[in-house]
Amino acid sequence: MLPRETVPAARFVILHNKGPQGLMRASDVFGSRGNIVLAPANGRVLFNGCPDNELLPGCQIRGFLTRPDGSEIGFVLAHLVPGTFVGPGQTFRKGQTIGKMALWEQRPFSTHVHWAFNRPGEGMPPPANMSVLAAFNTLGPPPPRTLHKKAVPHFAAEESVQLAEEDRLVVRESEHAEVPALEEE
Repeated sequence: MLPRETVPAARFVILHNKGPQGLMRASDVFGSRGNIVLAPANGRVLFNGCPDNELLPGCQIRGFLTRPDGSEIGFVLAHLVPGTFVGPGQTFRKGQTIGKMALWEQRPFSTHVHWAFNRPGEGMPPPANMSVLAAFNTLGPPPPRTLHKKAVPHFAAEESVQLAEEDRLVVRESEHAEVPALEEE
C-alpha cells in the first residue's frame, strides 16, 4: 500500500521529515479541498482537534491503526475539514471515509493531508518515529478504490484550469506514479 491510495483523487505525494537513518517519516498527499480520505486499515480515534491556523490548517485526528497481525501503530492524519472526520472513541473500517481534505487558505496550491506514524507500542505521533512507507507497507493491501462523485468534488471551469496550471508548476518529488483520472458513474 502507498500513501496516495488513501485519497482516491490524489494528484501527487511528497515524503518529508527525514529521520536519523535517512527514511522519511511523513507523507503529504496533495489534492483539492473536499477530496475524501479513506482509512488504510481498521482503526480507532483517540483524539481530534482543530487548530486551523496558518501552520496547521483544518483539523486532525490521532489514534491507532490495526495491522493484519493484530498489532497497532499510532497515526496522525492532519488537515481535514471540520465536521467531516471520525471522532474520539469511534472506530472505523479499512476503506471507510474518515475525513475530507481541508483547503489551506494561506497556501491554496498546497492543499493536502498529512500522514505520520509511530512504531507499535510507542503511542501516537507527534513526533513520528516510523518510516511512513514502512508503516503503509505493514497495513496490507490498499482499500478498494472508491469511484464515485464524492471522491472528486465538482469545480468551476476556471478552477479546473487553475489546478491544471498548478500541476505543471509543482515539482513532483514523489516515487509514486500519477493516479489515473476518475470517471463519473
